[in-house]
Amino acid sequence: MRYLCTIYTHDYTISGNTQQGGYVGTDPSFDLPLGSVVVSGSSLRHAAARAYVRCVGRKRARLMREQAQAPESVISQETSAKAIAASLRKTASRIGECYEMDNFVQAWFIKVEPLSTSDSDSSPSCPRPHKKLRLPHSLLWRHSRTTPSPN
Repeated sequence: MRYLCTIYTHDYTISGNTQQGGYVGTDPSFDLPLGSVVVSGSSLRHAAARAYVRCVGRKRARLMREQAQAPESVISQETSAKAIAASLRKTASRIGECYEMDNFVQAWFIKVEPLSTSDSDSSPSCPRPHKKLRLPHSLLWRHSRTTPSPN
């Protein structure tokens, strides 16, 4: 099944202040999402994990490798949807039920909404992946004999 996942982020600090000087409350700002992505998954949790890996995990893993901040086993978990799914916590917030990924420095809230087939077909902002065109070998061979080579 296909899901629309919207990811929101929340930074924690010990003093309760962000680097910009504003107070960080207990609930993240759901006004500006970090990103939205359409993913497939066997459950809401699995879809949330795949969305995290795609939108956040790969970038975090790359940064951790560049800065040598963590062991490779920890870094590789950032790109594993299975490991992320086990780490997600289902929570209720003002936007409804969502999944939370929290590392005590930064947290991500992932709102997962199922897409019906009519929604995913009519939505221009979330295009479906194209299938590869596969022609029969006989047709390809015939076409290669009759079409001049660009080389």
